[in-house]
Amino acid sequence: MKTRKKWIRENTWNFIEKRKAQHKELITVRALTDKKEQHWVNQNLNKRVKRAVRSDKKVWTEYLALRAQSTNKNMRELYQITKHLSAKTSLQTPTVILPLKQRTS
Repeated sequence: MKTRKKWIRENTWNFIEKRKAQHKELITVRALTDKKEQHWVNQNLNKRVKRAVRSDKKVWTEYLALRAQSTNKNMRELYQITKHLSAKTSLQTPTVILPLKQRTS
């Protein structure tokens, strides 16, 4: 399971869980008329989830922007917030380039 993002609210997670459950129902339905109805419900749930996630992201970025404005001479926090807002955060470990002697062929 993916880790939960800090900026997604609890009711959005509830929408996501409903969407997952409804998608499982859609897969198990056999009749064509029921399948069309379930597909329509699935589309509406997808729209609700996407709309909720977009609004959560907007609220989170506005919160970070306000926090960045209110940091008083705390350059470390300001730098971290700016880096996060510009999406230049990297959680990857840096690749280590070994000298030729230590490389295995």
